[in-house]
Amino acid sequence: MPFTLKDRDRIIRTEAKLVEIDKKLEQIMTFMWMLVAIFTGITAETIGFAIWDRCTMIRPFEIKTKLIENEIGRESVINLDIG
Repeated sequence: MPFTLKDRDRIIRTEAKLVEIDKKLEQIMTFMWMLVAIFTGITAETIGFAIWDRCTMIRPFEIKTKLIENEIGRESVINLDIG
């Protein structure tokens, strides 16, 4: 069975379709990398916000605790002077 002109044309069309498929796969991979970058950015931002929020929430309690400790310390010094 000899190689005909139809076979040659079929091979050319197949190669053209493969090139189109390759371009579409490249676009899909680029889009997937964009999604991964966006997801990573959002995740990092969320973790950073959680840490920042935790620190800003704890700081007022630390200040109040130190004030209470200082007040208790002064009361115990006053009680020692009186007693």
